[in-house]
Amino acid sequence: MKYFIILLFLLPKSFAYGDDLNERIIWFNEAQWGLSAEIETAKYEKLEELMGKLGQLWLRRDGALGSEVAPFITKIVTKEPNAVFVWFKQHPKDYSAFVEDIQYSVFTDYNGDKEEVKKLEQLRIKTISACRSFALTSESKEIGELAKSLESKLSSIVVRAID
Repeated sequence: MKYFIILLFLLPKSFAYGDDLNERIIWFNEAQWGLSAEIETAKYEKLEELMGKLGQLWLRRDGALGSEVAPFITKIVTKEPNAVFVWFKQHPKDYSAFVEDIQYSVFTDYNGDKEEVKKLEQLRIKTISACRSFALTSESKEIGELAKSLESKLSSIVVRAID
């Protein structure tokens, strides 16, 4: 009986949690086609908001969702690294997974498109530069270290294409 009562208290929270995820997935499905352009023109507050939404999706990722969300997070790093690293500071395990998976989730083209490989290489270089600059100017040593770890990872990978 005790376990049944505990289940009754937890069940509504799990439904709410699922509803929140569904709402974020619906948002992402609608927004993703214009998200790159929005990131390019957005100011800090909007990028912080976008990072929060993308970050919540990253926390609940599966293989496909992680690969869809990670490129946008990477683009935010190039525009406003503080928004990304402050958010990931609160989620260290998930940040480690982001850095570890970045070769496959962002910097591998699975269609064998040479133009896409060039764009990904430009993104890699731009992200390295943003991380390096941010790490040098960050007032928080801990957040600066997050930028350094991403820079180090990106410096050691090569953009790949798989046909």
